[in-house]
Amino acid sequence: MRQSEKYLIFAHYHSNGLVRKDILNFINKSKKYFTKIIFVSTKIHLKELSKLSKKIRVIKRKNIGYDFYSYKIGWEYINKISKNDLSNKKLYFVNSSILFLNPKKIIESVTKINIKKNEFWGLSRSLELTDHIQSYFFFFSSCLFENQNILNWWEKIKPLNLHYKVILKYELGLSNLML
Repeated sequence: MRQSEKYLIFAHYHSNGLVRKDILNFINKSKKYFTKIIFVSTKIHLKELSKLSKKIRVIKRKNIGYDFYSYKIGWEYINKISKNDLSNKKLYFVNSSILFLNPKKIIESVTKINIKKNEFWGLSRSLELTDHIQSYFFFFSSCLFENQNILNWWEKIKPLNLHYKVILKYELGLSNLML
């Protein structure tokens, strides 16, 4: 069986358009482990772009919709370059709210997990409001998109501009859907 391709979708935001050093370190270390890195930013200055490797696909978009909308934009890009064939791919979603103290350790740990066809993983679980996987770092096999309900859910993601609504509809909604 051939090795699964691993894709990292990184949702970036910084109020001053900067890319923090820990994020640059994480992205640079990630190049070794991921087939493709898609860096979706809602606010990045031109001078910051030069800090990212040319191998990283940077997508700039309007600052609407929070991280889930960036995740959707990244997923759509992967789907496009894969010509709608997401089979045998693993998708990792990360946002810039996490502080990467030891990026190599976290990358090695999560990329070693043998994600089975119908599994959904996250870096942490929360019991706030309801039991759910937190959306700052989660991953799963793209085979889940073979399930029409999951595919439809992702396709229906719209930019919401109230953080609480994003949490309810998308963060809690994703965990609920996966269950």
